[in-house]
Amino acid sequence: MHQASVLAPVHADKSYLFAYQPILDRNRTVVAQEFLYRRQRESGAQIDCPTEATATVIINAFAQYGTSEFLKRRKAFVNVGEDMLLSDMITLLPRSQVVIELLETSPISRELVDRCHKLKAMGFSFALDDFVGVDYYEPLLDVVDIVKVDLLQMAPEQLAATVRRLKRWPVQLLAEKVETVDDFERCKALGFDLFQGYHFARPAPVVGKRADPAKLAVLDLLGKINRDLDDQQLEKAFKENVGLYLNLLRLVNSAAFASQAKITSIRHAITILGRRQLTRWLQLLLFTLEDKGEHPSALFEAAARRGRFMELLMEGLAGFASCKKDQAYMAGVLSMADALLLEPMDKLVAKLCLADEVSLALTDRQGLLGKLLQLCCALETADFDAVDDLALQLRVAPDDVTKAQDQALAWVCQLGYAATG
Repeated sequence: MHQASVLAPVHADKSYLFAYQPILDRNRTVVAQEFLYRRQRESGAQIDCPTEATATVIINAFAQYGTSEFLKRRKAFVNVGEDMLLSDMITLLPRSQVVIELLETSPISRELVDRCHKLKAMGFSFALDDFVGVDYYEPLLDVVDIVKVDLLQMAPEQLAATVRRLKRWPVQLLAEKVETVDDFERCKALGFDLFQGYHFARPAPVVGKRADPAKLAVLDLLGKINRDLDDQQLEKAFKENVGLYLNLLRLVNSAAFASQAKITSIRHAITILGRRQLTRWLQLLLFTLEDKGEHPSALFEAAARRGRFMELLMEGLAGFASCKKDQAYMAGVLSMADALLLEPMDKLVAKLCLADEVSLALTDRQGLLGKLLQLCCALETADFDAVDDLALQLRVAPDDVTKAQDQALAWVCQLGYAATG
């Protein structure tokens, strides 16, 4: 049977939930995404055919809702089982974008090793998932590009010894389950190049350390807008901070915002565009200041994605005014502000004079916005059972969750390139 006839019905299948987990480099910028997936509960959580499941991931991730655009400047890590690896279907993957993750459940046979060498010659890249030791994986270390090491599975002494042994091969080391700044710094010192975990999204207050004054100035401006101060006071605040003034003009004038006219002054921005859009730009500007890298920062991506995702889901809920969509967007973006500004969320909320619904979502994850925020977090951690439960409570169809998620990713792609371009 021709491969296209096999793939066509899989593309039409919408019975999978997806999670996209970022992979960071030593500068804490996102350089890749790992795709995780599971069949929706009503179809059964068990994936009966690994080949079909992987094909579903590939086709939906690269073709649906513009996600392929999101990956143009980064790699996509995709879990591939033995059946998929040995099938001709594997050659349909975009080899310049994909890193094939070899699962620990795949036995290391001569057939598997030979197949990897052939695919490597065709331009594919490989990563070893759940690395358990050099002796077991040695037959593959000449062909793989990346070795993923789970920090929770190795004591510090064992981790250091494993890194020393792996230096015999030209592989990049990826640390998984990096949960704290200390984990990140320790792995950097050992020679790890890539990192996966949630340390970047968690506040890590350091004694004597203060957030960037420019970011604090943005926070102050957001508070002033929420307190409904007049335009003259807002303009004065911008003019007193030249760096903030220039950054805002650059972001406002970017193509990603599709403004109808080029903004030439802060007064112009306030008058023509209105406070609603100005507030949104300020929220995102918090996460783009001093971002010099080729890729947008991990915090920027997470904050922007959460905001857009929650706004899209709110649009699909009947009976809510447009102000609720703005509140959903605000709650999503500001949910990462504590990690950015190194300050407890309750103190930040007090400074911003937010609506009660937004405050409750940010501090206690309560109310409708709180549930939407919980849904964001569940997707980020690939907690698909929680996604199912929360979607049911919110009366949101799982297909709508997937659609909003992918649309938010595509939007962040456009926005991020404008913010760092």
